[in-house]
Amino acid sequence: MRILFKGLKWLCALTAAFVAVACSDYRSDWRGDNPNFWPTNFGDGSLSEESSVDSVANEDSLMNCTKKREGMMYYVVSESAIFECVDGEWGKSSRGIVPSVATEDDLKVCSPNREGSKVYVREARKNYVCHNELWDPAPDVPGEKNSSSDSQKGNSSSSGSSGEPGKNCEPSEILDVTTAYLNDNVDYETFVDTRDCKRYRTVEIGSSVWLAQNLDYDTEDDESMCVDDDEAKCDKYGRLYTWQTAVDVCPDGWVLASKTDFDELLEVALGEKTKAASLVSANASVWEGVGEDVLGFSALPAGYDASNTDIEVGYGANFWTSSAAEENAYYLHILQDGGLDASIMADFPQFFALSVRCVKEE
Repeated sequence: MRILFKGLKWLCALTAAFVAVACSDYRSDWRGDNPNFWPTNFGDGSLSEESSVDSVANEDSLMNCTKKREGMMYYVVSESAIFECVDGEWGKSSRGIVPSVATEDDLKVCSPNREGSKVYVREARKNYVCHNELWDPAPDVPGEKNSSSDSQKGNSSSSGSSGEPGKNCEPSEILDVTTAYLNDNVDYETFVDTRDCKRYRTVEIGSSVWLAQNLDYDTEDDESMCVDDDEAKCDKYGRLYTWQTAVDVCPDGWVLASKTDFDELLEVALGEKTKAASLVSANASVWEGVGEDVLGFSALPAGYDASNTDIEVGYGANFWTSSAAEENAYYLHILQDGGLDASIMADFPQFFALSVRCVKEE
């Protein structure tokens, strides 16, 4: 009996060793050596093991979607899409995560079965879409709303305008974004977005040139919205954008401010009386008169939208950065709660809608 017991122990040990080696080889094949492995964290943040998903050749290669696998995601190469296990079934993920590559040269062949697939190119800091066997740097599939990326982002001109290539806004077409909440003592420059002929004020803070007002460009889809769905509030607060839209919505020559840009902004603000007070509008009664706006940033408390759940206006100012944080993204949060506080946070998922501030490309 003792001999039989020892034999079983040896058999179990050998089996465990075999499984460990097999699993190790399996992981190596899928993560380390698999050319179809796609990292998913994008923006200008660094990649990490936790922020990546494995890939499989086709849907048939996916394991059973059990309760234990609920929420797991895989990149399905044949579909050029990320699939997620939800309620016992695999389906294309609706979380807004797209695969990313380092450079345009790393994009796979734009074959017919990848038509409409979106990949984020980190070097270019923009999404590329596969259309007619070509990768087009555009936020939407060309032909659906825009004939090319240039209809979303145009060419800059010496007059400080940008938007649709070749389009110039006539003086009668230009519409000023409200200046009621700016600092009258700051010498602002002007900029016209020729996509909709709206004129913004710009301000230099530190080493960056910022829009001094929240972006108010209507993408004409569900990815941007007005506070409380009230167009009049767009005139005051600008529009709120989901992160996926925010990273591409700035006009040509301008980009969504990165976490580094906001870090510098806060560092400059530290030289003022109080960090947050120097960033918020002094002309907005919603800040209860505590704003100083020394820098001319003129932040307004537009709040945010959590998947079409309206948040009360006045619940702070929130600005997306271009820097992802796994399934979330970094944002600047300015909150008034007995006093003003400003900090960079990363607890909002990418489908939340926040304000956007663009910085001028160097």
